[in-house]
Parts: sequence; C-alpha cells; structure tokens
Amino acid sequence: MIEIRNRFNGKVMLKIKTLVDAHLHGAYLYSADLHGADLQNADLQKADLQEANLQNANLHGADLQGANLRHADLQYADLQKANLKYADLQGTKLKNADLRSANLWFADLRYADLREANLHSATLQDVKLQHADFQYANLKHANLQDADLWFADLRYADLRDADLQGTNFQGANLRYTKFQNADLQVADLHGADLQGANLQGANFQNAKLQYANLKDAKLQGANLQGANLDFSVFPLGCGALNMRVDTRFVWQLIYHLSRLNTSKVSPKAREAIKAIKPYRNEFCRYRKDVKEI
Repeated sequence: MIEIRNRFNGKVMLKIKTLVDAHLHGAYLYSADLHGADLQNADLQKADLQEANLQNANLHGADLQGANLRHADLQYADLQKANLKYADLQGTKLKNADLRSANLWFADLRYADLREANLHSATLQDVKLQHADFQYANLKHANLQDADLWFADLRYADLRDADLQGTNFQGANLRYTKFQNADLQVADLHGADLQGANLQGANFQNAKLQYANLKDAKLQGANLQGANLDFSVFPLGCGALNMRVDTRFVWQLIYHLSRLNTSKVSPKAREAIKAIKPYRNEFCRYRKDVKEI
C-alpha cells in the first residue's frame, strides 16, 4: 500500500494500492509529497495539487485537466502527452520538465518557471503565459496560437517551426531566440526585444513590430509583408539582406533617406538621393501623421 504524505508535516493524506492508472479525480492532495511517484496515465482531473512536490514524477499520459497545480514543484517531471487543459499552473516550477506533445490548451502558466523545459510539439494555444520564464526552453513545432506571452522571458529559447499566429509578445525578452521558419502572422511584438534573434525564414506578415528592438537580428528570407515596423530599431547589417518586404516598407525607407542631410556626402551619393526624391512622399499615404517634404 502506497502512503501519500503531506510534504510539510509528514502526515498521511491518502493510502492507495498503486498510482499507475490511479483514479484520483478531484482528489485533495494539497502539499502532497509525490516526488518520484509513478503516476503514469493517472486520472487527476480537477485534483488539488497546490504546492505539491512532484519532482521527477512520472506523469506520462496523465489526465490533469482542470487540476490546481499552483506553485507545485514539477521540476524534471515527465509530462509527455499529459492532458493539462484548463489547468492552473501559476507560479509552478517546471524547470527541465518534459512536456513533449503535452496539451496545455487554455492553461494558466503566469509566472511559471519553464527554464530548459522540453515543449517540443506541445499545444499551448490560448494559454496565459504572462511573465513566464522560458529561457533555453525547447518549443520547436509547438502551437502557441493566440497565447499571451506579455513580458515573458524567452532568451535563447528554440521556437523553430513553431505556430505563433496571433501570439502576444508585447514587451517580451526575445534576445537570441531561435525563430527560424516560425509562423508569426498577425503576432504582436510591440516593444519586444529581439536583439540577436534568428528570424531567418520566419513569416511576419501583418505582424506588429512597433518599437521592437531588432538590432543584430538575422532576417534573411523572413517575410515582413504587411508588418508594421514604425519606430523599431532595425538592423543595417548582412542579417537583414534578402528579407521579403512590402510597398509600404520601401516607401518608408525612401522617405527617411530623403530626409538625410547630404551636404557632406560625395556627388555620386547625392545624385542617388536625388533620384529617389520624386517618391519621397509616397509613405504619407500610409501614415496621415507624416507630413510631406
């Protein structure tokens, strides 16, 4: 018989023959000590696991839909293919947890610690991830459509080939994050820090990039058609070569080039600026607050 004890006072909370395939639907396991427990395929729907110790626990395929896991310790836990839909994981420790192919649809992971976690092919659609820490996490092929990553920390995270359509990255720290071939259509990256990020081949169509920091970002082959880059920090290095842009972006560049003080440049450079000046006011059609020169 397995005894489940309170992690703080050692009192026995529950006795059960086996935890594998266990039926613990709605169980009260607040602060339970389940570190290293084998809960594979267990039914923990709507269970109260607040502040529980689940370090190194085997929750492969477990059903945790609607469970309360606030401030629980799931570091190094195996949550592959687990069902965590609608689960409350606010402030939960998930460092180095294995969440490959897990379903976290509509879960709440605000302020959660997911550093170095493996979320390859996980479903995080419509998830609350504000202020979550994803440093060095693996999110390749993950689905984060319409997820809210407001001011989240994703430094050095791997988001290659991820579905990030409509995702909110406002104010997020995305320094040196890998976004190769990711789909960021209509994503909101207003004020995001993308310094040194790898955005090669990423799709930013109609994305919001106002005030974003793109210094040293690699944009080769990226699609920025329809994206709004107003007031952003844009790289002039080789990393910005061969990116796909739209007409608005071209007129915007020409407008700014036409406003340069060319009194000290070579005659050839002055001639080049003169050649584009007939098009200098085309950008005004897109921005009514920009005055014609």
